[in-house]
Amino acid sequence: MKDWPPGAVSYLVVILCLLTSFINAGPVHKSLTSVVSSLPSTASFHTGYPVPTLIAEPAGPLKNILLKSPELIAERDLDGLADLAPDLSQRDSDEGLHDYALVCDNKKATDICAKAPLSYSCNSNGKVTFTDPELFCSVACECINLKPAQRCIIQPQVVTCVTRNGVVYKDDGQKIGLVTEALVHANGTLDFSHALSKRDDGVVHNFALVCKDKSSTSLCSKKPFEYYCKDSGAVARKGKYVKFCGYACECVNLAPRRCVDRLFEVACKVLGGLALAGNGTVLGRVEDAQVFPNGTLDFSHASAKQETSKVPDPVGNALESVPATAKRDSLAAAHSYALVCGQNQAWTNLCLKHAYGYYCTSNGALRNSGKEVTLCEQTCECVDLNPKPKCILSPFLGVTCSVNGDMVYDDEGQPLGNVSDAVVHPNGTIDFTASTIVTREADDTSDNWALLCYNPHHTRTCHGSSFGYSCANQNMTFTSHDSVCSEICQCSNIKSMYRCITRSSKHTGCHIDDNNAYEVNGPLIGDVLGRLADAIIHPDATIDFSGNNGATNAPKIPSDTIVQDVEIEDISPALPKRDEDVSMDHWVLWCSNRQHTLTCGSAPISYRCHQALIVHDHDEADWVCDKICHCIDQYPTQQCIPTKGYVALCPMQGNVVLHPNGTILGNLSDAYIHPNGTLDFTRLPAKHDVSPRLLGLLHMHCVTAGGHQDDLLTQHCSEHGYSCVADPEGLLSHLQHDSQVLKQCSDNCRCPRPFVHEPKMSIEDRSASLKHFKVENDIVQLNISAPASGIPHNQSSDTYQLDCGHLPEGPSFCSTADMGYFCRANATVVRSSTERSPGVTWCDFYCKCIFRHPIPCLNEWNIPFCQEMIDGSIRDASNLSTVIGTIDNSWVMPNGTLLIDRGTPYVVQSYVNITQVEPPST
Repeated sequence: MKDWPPGAVSYLVVILCLLTSFINAGPVHKSLTSVVSSLPSTASFHTGYPVPTLIAEPAGPLKNILLKSPELIAERDLDGLADLAPDLSQRDSDEGLHDYALVCDNKKATDICAKAPLSYSCNSNGKVTFTDPELFCSVACECINLKPAQRCIIQPQVVTCVTRNGVVYKDDGQKIGLVTEALVHANGTLDFSHALSKRDDGVVHNFALVCKDKSSTSLCSKKPFEYYCKDSGAVARKGKYVKFCGYACECVNLAPRRCVDRLFEVACKVLGGLALAGNGTVLGRVEDAQVFPNGTLDFSHASAKQETSKVPDPVGNALESVPATAKRDSLAAAHSYALVCGQNQAWTNLCLKHAYGYYCTSNGALRNSGKEVTLCEQTCECVDLNPKPKCILSPFLGVTCSVNGDMVYDDEGQPLGNVSDAVVHPNGTIDFTASTIVTREADDTSDNWALLCYNPHHTRTCHGSSFGYSCANQNMTFTSHDSVCSEICQCSNIKSMYRCITRSSKHTGCHIDDNNAYEVNGPLIGDVLGRLADAIIHPDATIDFSGNNGATNAPKIPSDTIVQDVEIEDISPALPKRDEDVSMDHWVLWCSNRQHTLTCGSAPISYRCHQALIVHDHDEADWVCDKICHCIDQYPTQQCIPTKGYVALCPMQGNVVLHPNGTILGNLSDAYIHPNGTLDFTRLPAKHDVSPRLLGLLHMHCVTAGGHQDDLLTQHCSEHGYSCVADPEGLLSHLQHDSQVLKQCSDNCRCPRPFVHEPKMSIEDRSASLKHFKVENDIVQLNISAPASGIPHNQSSDTYQLDCGHLPEGPSFCSTADMGYFCRANATVVRSSTERSPGVTWCDFYCKCIFRHPIPCLNEWNIPFCQEMIDGSIRDASNLSTVIGTIDNSWVMPNGTLLIDRGTPYVVQSYVNITQVEPPST
């Protein structure tokens, strides 16, 4: 050092001092641990956020502070718990501009990361911002959106809520609680359901301890404090007293009760052994109330105490155990009715008070002269202390009567009969019905029985020659069974019917049904004589209409409503003609079959259709017609998309598609047809969208008298509006016309019906596709159109697969990269390649799309699912060895169901290539 230049020692000392200070200071950037080490060691109380920690837990002082045991809270001054800051998250300086809050692994981590020098916060976009980045905070912290329309869990429901300044409200403005009282889930949901503490296993009541929030409740309920709820709803403790728990805890009833406050039933809750109404009014002590089996507390009979009740006009001591005597009102001398309320004397006395004034009238009706109260209205009744017997003279006539000796008299003193001639019911009612009905004669001939089918109109229909329903003694017979007639018709014995006097003073037998009296006319129930309300019923039960001459005569059935003996084929039902003023309405009435349709659609029933609704002009409906009639849309509907975003059911008339409002959308060829059959007018139509198997159902053909196809007649009928459309169920097709009726077309034109073949015929014998396959090849070959090419292969469909010539190697050959054939989602064949080759012609001709997976199947065997096979067969999906049809002899319905021609399923004995036709030449 002696040889050093002057001042070198001083420089060395300065350098050593600087190095020493850097070493003591540590890294220039302080870690989170170093920041934490400077904080006080006391932890503040919090509920915590259940956000998962994404890194390993910190060690040293950070772990000690972030993961302090909740039991340490009890060692603090508990009086200060109520003054803790309510915030669980630190909001940034623009707090009023957004609703995002910073949430880290727990509250302590949130406090550390939010403070300087790190200064983690949330901006108005919900992004985490910071001044000094820290790895732990960057991983553990996120922004929770407390904006409106978040979800809040309020036991036991989930509601929409909004948070403002730390307070949570329901969307209707009702306050739920503070954010500090909620558990915040990772998706931002505020959970208030945790506020109720778990009850002890030994608790047998419905009260739960609730102390400000879940952690406070848990703290106060544990040792050394052990606060709990008594069965009366009062807060009690087994351990040490603490001011905070005594102030913040209460007992909440988990099963709110109903209370009877004098005469009113109100919702109430029990708190501290007192029953409180919703407005806070004290109703009384629980031990002073009578408890009903359903938990209702009855304070109506208890004496009101000034120190516990604010209810005016206290009620005196009236014990429930005292029998409920029927106290009679001031008018009791005029009648024998007395007021009884709830089988309870106290309630009866209360309802009789002047303020309410409930009493009974001379005819036993309940009235009041004062304030109306719910309890009296629901529980009070008038009891007859001197009841008189009731006498039934007929099923339609009951009178008050009296008995003197063995004779029974009505109120006017007229004798009704001897008690021995009547049946006395257990309630004292004297029934003379049996003596008023004429006893049936022993001779049960067919002349003594008449047919009744609900009313005369339906009786004539069922008795007509089409069905021939009649009565042979008490047995109903028919020439042609009809399910409607069998249900509504019955045979009634004429001799056991009532006696009636017609308006012309004629005595006749009559039948009573639905408050109407019908004349018996030979073997049938005849016309309506009148309503029972318009008749005079004599003591002998004779129903007299002779005094009602001025009334309107009963309607007669027009002769044209009587069904004639006409052979009718239900497959093509002839619907009744519509009126001229509704000629444009395509809804028609249909009632099971033609005969019932004529009955319900003709006078006097006159049911008709107003679009899809059945309407009529009568005060009362016809029960039978209501049950069997409905309105059929002559234009079948198909799901369609008229405009973007609008899906509807569009009527179809032939190939014309109508908008639901009646305007024309376009032709069927103008629509893009989705695989499920939806007609889309917002997209351009695609070629081959309509399956030939579906269009085959809509092809009409007409035949000559000998059964041979007549192309000229088919063309003639088509020009006059005849065509085939799908039926209302969307499964088969039926004949319709939109112009005048041509008998020749109606009788000789048919729509394809796959199920009309003889079931024992083999599929090969009746399969038009197999029998005429060579002819069809020649026809199709002349008009073949190549599928679209250059289509990206990513538009291929998983629903459909290629079937090329029913050959196993056909799809693999045509789907090679050079050929590029595949099926699109709309079941059309397209190519990804544009190259031409000899094989392209073969694939163009033979390739089509079939279902790749099993689909719903429809045939007479009710096989639920079937599978289309590349060999040209359709098989039972549960047993592929069973063939139930052929691809070329099936139809694809608009709903995706495969309709198969019926036939006896057979088991494949060996593989047979169904296609035996040479491919077209190149």
